[in-house]
Amino acid sequence: MKLANEGSLCADLEYVITMPDLCDVTFLVGPDCVPVYGIQAVIAARSSAFYQLVLARRQTPNKATEKSTVRKALSKFRKLYRGPKQPKDSGQTPKLTIDVPDFDPDTFRRLVKYIHSGMVRTDPSSVVGLLNAAHVFGLGDLRDACWRFSLTCIRPQTVGDIVRACKRYSEFEQTHRLMQEVLAQVQGCPDVVDYSPEVKRDLRENAHRCSL
Repeated sequence: MKLANEGSLCADLEYVITMPDLCDVTFLVGPDCVPVYGIQAVIAARSSAFYQLVLARRQTPNKATEKSTVRKALSKFRKLYRGPKQPKDSGQTPKLTIDVPDFDPDTFRRLVKYIHSGMVRTDPSSVVGLLNAAHVFGLGDLRDACWRFSLTCIRPQTVGDIVRACKRYSEFEQTHRLMQEVLAQVQGCPDVVDYSPEVKRDLRENAHRCSL
């Protein structure tokens, strides 16, 4: 007999990353350092880029670890004069803190959710950030899905959301690629370009950035 309950597993993993005490890595995302939580083993197994990031961070001590150096020295000094030896380290995976300044918290939270549960929802406002994050962290299946969805958003009702998101991620490779596609598709389509003055202005600005 073979029993597969993938839906329950995905739901459980999605729940786990909402509980900081159950996670062993904290990403400080964006300029405000918003915490996003995850599990090192899952993240490293799903993405070689994350694996290298976690490995590098383990080799560089957290600030809390650096501050504990003095306390460890004092502890060793006290052991010379009193009490039994403290139990050895249990071998548990150390908790890590990793800075992710280049993405907004909502985008990165979606990325982490996908890595843990295999599912994610996106929309025209968030797909550009998710597209770039998937590319940066080597998640080709997610990147390709975001790319296909982005192309379906090049229409009057949603192209403005795509262009505004491109402004936020204007320095990323996938943004340049997407803006070239947008510009190619809207040429000769006044119903798209003239949908709002803001869209027309943003298209000009993004075209200029992508040409630099």
